[in-house]
Amino acid sequence: MASGFIPLSVLDTVKIANPTVSCGASGSCSVVLTVTNNNATSNFVVYMKLTNSAYQTIWQNTIQVQQASSTFTTPTLSLGTLPPGAYIFSAFAASNYGVVISQTSSTAFNVEGNYNLTIDPYNPATGSVSVSPSCTINPTTQSTCAYPAGSSVTAKYNPNSGWNFGQWCYWLSGSTLSGFNGCTSSGTFGSDVLTSTSNPLTLKMTGNYELVFSVSQESPNLNKLYFTVIPTVSITGCSGTQSCTTLGTVDPMGATIVYEKSEFGATSVAFTATPKDANFTFRNWQVNGKNLTKNPLSLNYTFLKSIQNPSAQSEFHLWAYFKQKVFHQLGVGAYAGITTMPAAKNSGTYTYPAGTPVTVSVANVADNVCFTGWLMDGKDAGTGNSVTVTMDGYHSVFAQGVGKPSGGCGNGGGDDGGGDDGGDGSLAGLGFMVAGGALAAFGITRKKGRGR
Repeated sequence: MASGFIPLSVLDTVKIANPTVSCGASGSCSVVLTVTNNNATSNFVVYMKLTNSAYQTIWQNTIQVQQASSTFTTPTLSLGTLPPGAYIFSAFAASNYGVVISQTSSTAFNVEGNYNLTIDPYNPATGSVSVSPSCTINPTTQSTCAYPAGSSVTAKYNPNSGWNFGQWCYWLSGSTLSGFNGCTSSGTFGSDVLTSTSNPLTLKMTGNYELVFSVSQESPNLNKLYFTVIPTVSITGCSGTQSCTTLGTVDPMGATIVYEKSEFGATSVAFTATPKDANFTFRNWQVNGKNLTKNPLSLNYTFLKSIQNPSAQSEFHLWAYFKQKVFHQLGVGAYAGITTMPAAKNSGTYTYPAGTPVTVSVANVADNVCFTGWLMDGKDAGTGNSVTVTMDGYHSVFAQGVGKPSGGCGNGGGDDGGGDDGGDGSLAGLGFMVAGGALAAFGITRKKGRGR
């Protein structure tokens, strides 16, 4: 048992009543009570409870009454400096055993002062925010405006041309806010976040509020006066962390603005895609899901507006796609004594981009040799001075010939006059290897001399 406290009997009568609360302009508050002790002969305790309904906090203090059998008013007791808001005060008397033996009726009171309205940063290109009563708003940082508790404040979004208001999001500071990722139509809000589509929005300052707003992303924004085009280079199938910027370039790079009217600036811009080197080629552009193949490509405001999707974005990403060229091999062979352009190779091939037309021609024929025509992929390809092949796969070209007869290339008779080391009159044993493929003089037969 605590020293100096004697248990009160149930017949003892202690009454507390008439609490009076007063607060200064700074929020420093105090209280006085009337205490009636009819027949208690010992000390007892009076507890005071202070509750702020907005914050759910409790303030407590204790006094000891040492005068018996009398009614008196307690001295002024400080409640401390309280923030602005509505409070409820009550008190009760208790014995030293903690038994409540008397309680006042609750007294409500207000603490005057200021609450803060904090406005989050926003993009000044979309418009501006103003408040009434007026306060300076800085769009790039949080702006804090102080207003008297209980007063009304009106916030208004003033859109720039081509932008529209979306909604407000606001909440009391100190609330159990969770999951807030921005005031957008797709945002996930905590249960304490309030939203409103009213513009202007009027708030009653019952606490410290934080306020953000969003710009509408609905179809009315289709009346924008300009669009921004941002080029990006890529390769077919490029994704993730793979670098896509080394296969070609786009000029101009960076953000380019295309305006609706010439008095504002350029109404169209031409973009040129240039492959990195001969191993790559431009494939196509893509903007807002549209594939375009012209290069250079001219984009104007009218076209961009026609392909604008419902999200009404002001930026278009222009993708320039490049791809690696496909190459095919060409084997060139010739009868001994015949020189071709490009030159025949006993081993190896020439490489050309797919689709390239390649012409192989006779550059020179030795005096003891007659040119008899071309073989292309083992088939007769005529007797002209040249032959052209389109590189759509692997091909081989062979310049056929025979030893010159005694009567000349245009006449029969005579022996071969040289040109190979056989005497059987054929080139079946002569092969030309080109990248693993054999170029053979199929079906090449010398003309027989008349005397044979």
